[in-house]
Amino acid sequence: MVYFWAFLYYVFRFRGLYDLIIDSENGIPFFTPLYVGKPKLLLIHHIHQEVFRNHLSFPLAIIASLLEGKLMPFIYKNQKVITVSNSSKEEILKLGQNIFSSIEIINPGIHPQNFLSLKKTNY
Repeated sequence: MVYFWAFLYYVFRFRGLYDLIIDSENGIPFFTPLYVGKPKLLLIHHIHQEVFRNHLSFPLAIIASLLEGKLMPFIYKNQKVITVSNSSKEEILKLGQNIFSSIEIINPGIHPQNFLSLKKTNY
């Protein structure tokens, strides 16, 4: 229901209050190009096609896969996309070359040297 409520909140409470909308794609985006006239960025951390196939049952796996794999590229054609890594960018490009106007990589703001490197455990 979050997608339905996001649409209603934007239309009735937030329209005109912001200069830029960041649409976070978490498997299924909010499809803001259909109802937002302001500039938009689509934030994609990773593509979920494999997750849908392996963890959702039929027919949800098919529906979610089509929403992300076919409908999202169609609705967001020529939109700017932000992602967090080269591997994510490569997965986005597999949905279709040259669909989005640009795909920029913005790495998460962490400093790896601040974290301990530990041997991976069996669990």
